[in-house]
Amino acid sequence: MTTQGEPRGDSSESLEVRKTRVQQMINEGREEELSEEDYQFAVGNGLLEEGLAEA
Repeated sequence: MTTQGEPRGDSSESLEVRKTRVQQMINEGREEELSEEDYQFAVGNGLLEEGLAEA
């Protein structure tokens, strides 16, 4: 079972919830905190441009 906080794209998280969470992190300037899976999700859903958050 997941705990409250920021799950990293686990299978129990709906696409809508994940998109909202990832978008919020991007809006807050926290792209560097995205997991690799969330980063790819953001790119794939047009939330980020590839390479934008790469360090």
